[in-house]
Amino acid sequence: ARAAGATRPQRIAMSPAAPSFMLPLHSCWPTDWLAADFPTARMLTIEYPAPFTNTEVESPPLEETAARLTQQLLAAGVGQRPIVFVCHSMGGLLIKEVLAQALAEAVHEEWMDARPHTQLIQNTFGVLFYATPHFGSNLAAMGWRLRSIPGAPRPAPSLARLTPGPHLLELNAVLESLHTQHGLRVVSMLEGKATEVAVLPRMYIVPEESGYPGFGERIVLVDDDHVQLCKPASRSAPGYVSVYSLVADAIAAARRQHHYEGVDVQAHVEAQEPF
Repeated sequence: ARAAGATRPQRIAMSPAAPSFMLPLHSCWPTDWLAADFPTARMLTIEYPAPFTNTEVESPPLEETAARLTQQLLAAGVGQRPIVFVCHSMGGLLIKEVLAQALAEAVHEEWMDARPHTQLIQNTFGVLFYATPHFGSNLAAMGWRLRSIPGAPRPAPSLARLTPGPHLLELNAVLESLHTQHGLRVVSMLEGKATEVAVLPRMYIVPEESGYPGFGERIVLVDDDHVQLCKPASRSAPGYVSVYSLVADAIAAARRQHHYEGVDVQAHVEAQEPF
């Protein structure tokens, strides 16, 4: 999951912008392309444990990870300016959990002077999902069943939320309400090719029936599997163009709002102040 909000990239130490249209293998498109295209935007990367088994690394339940992440985002000032979240796979469920928890907390902030959770919800302009299993993954469900087999590796607790169930339906209902009632932009990028998974037959990790939440924009990347989906080959690739357009629209909306409120937007841009 990647959260975009305002000034140069943080916590991404990759190579400087590549001069060519295509990126070399050691580069990273958010820092090489997105940061160059939006120099006044702040870019944050979100790192979290997502192992398949409990023996790989400690992995708390998704709700606990989301609660910690929400506090870290608020401490970093996320929510004070328009936000675009860009998420891959399980990262999309994590951000949906963050938004659901923030919305629940916002109810208690109605009469408070400081309303960080409310600001986080109000200033989230859009979410772009790369192959997020909104309704769960049958592959994850198969792995979760391993917990009942003696001697089998114990699945990580976070895997439970990747299995189809009522909690994912509730999360999706929250996202839909933000989309329909508050104008949250939702873009879903879907796998166009099956993915090779170890010794298993090639398969769609997140098929369309789970990758599309039922609302918002739907884009199938016909040449990309689950792994390549979030790695656009060039600035003209649909996977990058969609991110670019969403961030550009967020900045344009902020400029319109600032203009309406009488703020000199151009002065902010020239001073490199984030929106």
